[in-house]
Amino acid sequence: VELLASLAGSWIVGLSVSGEVYLLVRGGDQAVFVLSAGGFHPRYIRPAGVPALRRLALDLAPGGSWGLRFDAYLAVTSNAVMFGGQVQLEAMIAGCGVEGWLGLDALFVFDPTFGFSVHVYAGVAVRAFGHRLCGVGLDFTLEGPAPWHAFGTGSISVLFWDISLDFDIGWGSPPAVGSRPAGDPADPVRQAIGSTKAWAVQQPVADRTALEFTADAK
Repeated sequence: VELLASLAGSWIVGLSVSGEVYLLVRGGDQAVFVLSAGGFHPRYIRPAGVPALRRLALDLAPGGSWGLRFDAYLAVTSNAVMFGGQVQLEAMIAGCGVEGWLGLDALFVFDPTFGFSVHVYAGVAVRAFGHRLCGVGLDFTLEGPAPWHAFGTGSISVLFWDISLDFDIGWGSPPAVGSRPAGDPADPVRQAIGSTKAWAVQQPVADRTALEFTADAK
């Protein structure tokens, strides 16, 4: 079962809405389940044959001297759950104004082992006549568990001066790998096959009868 729906010329209370929704249910040797509204996490590798999707987007104030745009996605697959979105604000008057952004991308994978990655980024800047006068930004990612990993960048810019601070820290240890049992792993199978309790004698189908004999008759 495969379904792809695309929003075109859609409006909600006078606001433009766009994006795509996708469903895939496939059985057999290559079974897969995919349900997505607005696409996937940037780092997620889509299953074979699954297309890239347009984000679900909502323009709160398109055009004019200011604008506010929101886009988001949510997806559930056979081995992962992911969601995220971004808000962008721009307010300009006579070529001067303020812009800001806030975004989130979260990915949780359950197979073959559990792990997650959460990416958060935000910033605000003052612009004049096409140039950035000053701004502050943060880009942060947390991954885990076993081990945990946090990294990112914080930045401040004023006119021609840019200051940034990068950090990359990790803690914890990966899960221990279990040692292989001593001996041949096929030994338990051989012992089970060689046990007399593992076998039963039955009459051939042609000789079977619906009659049941009592213990004395036997």
